[in-house]
Amino acid sequence: MERRAFAPPSGLDLNGHLSSSDMVTSPISKKLNLGCGSRALPTWVNLDFAAQPGLVAEHDLRQPLPFAAATFDVVYHSHVLEHLSPADAHRFLAECQRVLRPGGIFRIAVPDLEQKAWLYLEKLAAAERATSEHTAAEHEWMVIELIDQMVRTRSGGAMGDFMVGGRADALASARIGDEFSLAKKAIAHTPDQSRVRPGIRARLARVLRRFAGVSEDEWQWLLFRRRGESHLWMYDRASLRSLLAECGFSDCSVVDAFNSRIPDWTADGRWLDVEQERARKPDSLFMEATKPSDTA
Repeated sequence: MERRAFAPPSGLDLNGHLSSSDMVTSPISKKLNLGCGSRALPTWVNLDFAAQPGLVAEHDLRQPLPFAAATFDVVYHSHVLEHLSPADAHRFLAECQRVLRPGGIFRIAVPDLEQKAWLYLEKLAAAERATSEHTAAEHEWMVIELIDQMVRTRSGGAMGDFMVGGRADALASARIGDEFSLAKKAIAHTPDQSRVRPGIRARLARVLRRFAGVSEDEWQWLLFRRRGESHLWMYDRASLRSLLAECGFSDCSVVDAFNSRIPDWTADGRWLDVEQERARKPDSLFMEATKPSDTA
């Protein structure tokens, strides 16, 4: 997709950093994409933990959003909520509701716990009926998909290890979409850290950790958790709908990757969830809601 030149909203500089003192009150776009990663549109305001100069502004999404109330017509985020603790998720959704104008549309995508659970049971039954390398591999994948990202202690975890073997590539690709090929490439090009000689800062940090009684494994786990790769909660349609209602949203409904109540979704938004006429993240639960019109 061609990306047009982007003028940063008021309160953002060209490097994507938020002003230190002023809340952004008049963004150039009325559509907000939170936790966008590389999936950012120049016609939207895009925020993530890391900036992309001229396109994505840096912001810690666990903190209040730097916008005035009722600023946006649309607020969107995909596969962000599950990386927050339940308490942080509630605060984050309340902030999404605050910056959305009355009558505005909120769209969210999260990994679908219900879908994962049903597919796990299906693969379990298949493995029990006819034990084979194929059914065993597909069952193993679903166990990993359900659990790994909540318990892993290093990047990629058991899911990355499993993909290296290529034993259930068809199922894995169907489940995680375009992330599958990206993950396989990343794993293949990951350097062997055991052969990398640590620098002076790393060696000094190691000495300090030993002095403090923190093991290397504990330290690496802490660093990993700070990167935000882990899932801290999971949602199905009932729990997500209930949470959205608690945070002040109404008219909550399950949708798909291709359709939306957002005006001009096909021309300006659909690319966020669709790649080559397929859902980018097939394991997703998509839901839309509105902010009640009588909300101040």
